Amino acid sequence: MNYTKNLTSCKHNPQTFNTIDKNAFDSSRSISLLATKENRVGNGESEASLLVNTEVCCRKVEKSPKSWESELPNYVKKFVRKHTAVYCMTTDGTKLNEDKTLRKFSTRLVSCNSKINDFIEPKSIDIKEQTFENGKSRHINGTIKCGSPWICPSCSATLSMTRGEQLKHMVECGREYGRGYGMAVLTVKHKPGDTLKHLQDVLTDIWRTARTRTAFRNFLKRENIRFSHRGYEIMASIKNNKPDWHPHYNIIFDYDKIADMTAEEKIRYELKTATFLWSIFNDISTKKYGIELKKPFLEEVTKQYQGKEGIFYKSHLQVKGGVSFNLDFVEEYTTKFGLIEEATAGMYKSGNGSFHPFQILDMIRKEDETMTKKEKILLIQMFREYALATKGKSFFTFGRGSVKYYQDNYDLDLQVLDDETEIQNREAQGEIFYSVELKLWKLFKPNSLEVATLLLQDTSQDMENYILQIINKRLKE
Repeated sequence: MNYTKNLTSCKHNPQTFNTIDKNAFDSSRSISLLATKENRVGNGESEASLLVNTEVCCRKVEKSPKSWESELPNYVKKFVRKHTAVYCMTTDGTKLNEDKTLRKFSTRLVSCNSKINDFIEPKSIDIKEQTFENGKSRHINGTIKCGSPWICPSCSATLSMTRGEQLKHMVECGREYGRGYGMAVLTVKHKPGDTLKHLQDVLTDIWRTARTRTAFRNFLKRENIRFSHRGYEIMASIKNNKPDWHPHYNIIFDYDKIADMTAEEKIRYELKTATFLWSIFNDISTKKYGIELKKPFLEEVTKQYQGKEGIFYKSHLQVKGGVSFNLDFVEEYTTKFGLIEEATAGMYKSGNGSFHPFQILDMIRKEDETMTKKEKILLIQMFREYALATKGKSFFTFGRGSVKYYQDNYDLDLQVLDDETEIQNREAQGEIFYSVELKLWKLFKPNSLEVATLLLQDTSQDMENYILQIINKRLKE
């Protein structure tokens, strides 16, 4: 089984669905091998949701109506993923969950976007819509979020966007005053079966210990690096039927100034810097943990570009290894992401032969003949391990004192709050597509899949009809 595919679509059952069925949640459902209606936990707060593709309610495909597979819009996909995350917190695929921490996670996820923010004005829940060149996005304003960026796809998207905008604002401001930026990536050698918590602890200890070393401090001073901003990213794969975790830090060095360099001088500096950092990190890793980091090396990479006259290819050198380093990049960074995205949106980056944790949720939902029950249970266990390991970890951290320094010296208008507060305070922009009174929303009290289906409705009247349909269904039960 190939676990490395980027599974971003959901599949209809062609015998039962050829359009969006607004009664999909009222009709009879096939029962997944991994869940039954009896899989409930604690006072009905969490429920082991059925993993059935027909629940997803894919959009109609206008260009190819006979196609049974279409990509969900991102603003819907995150709620579908959240529904699957609740399932993972509820059961490991064989028995109900008994872990108190996971049960708390489940309760938080269930409450996300279903509870009302009592301090909002006006007293309504607004569905806002924004239109972009490549599509549209819909958001809910006026509800309380769970504030769990690691396990909640909705809150993760919110925090990722917020931190990305903040970092972009800081970097653009710094550039105006002649500052420079580069990014070091620190990873540790890993093998299938290593626990995420162990690798995470090793990674954290290497970074913390290195910062106390005189050689590292002298390096920062010598290179005019005033701050180090840090993003945390986790990728995974499955090898030999075991989880293979790949956690790493994306560390942005914030330079007071940096000399202009030719392309040749730049790559030499990058390799020299990566090698120096490796000597410090590797010394700590080998002496404390017996883990040797791969030494930095140069590799030629060829990328495909779309130009006015068609597709063309361009090659460049990049630094790879257990420690890599790239100077400030704008157009030609070594991946499809840029500096801002690498540091703050790692949860959404598809790797080469690996996947991010939310893609695990996509694979768990996937119903086809290539995945056995045993393989699906392994994926569920992986997401549960990931949820427990990341509890209390920082999503992205600005360098200590950096925000105040920019405020005092560059008049930067930026306020940075803790993760949960940032998520709760974030309200989406755009035009109001549909507004519902609080009394009606309280009766609606949607779960994640119901929110996803609501946001898929074509018109505001369709949204209202769907809300009333769900309310009437519950009154009859």
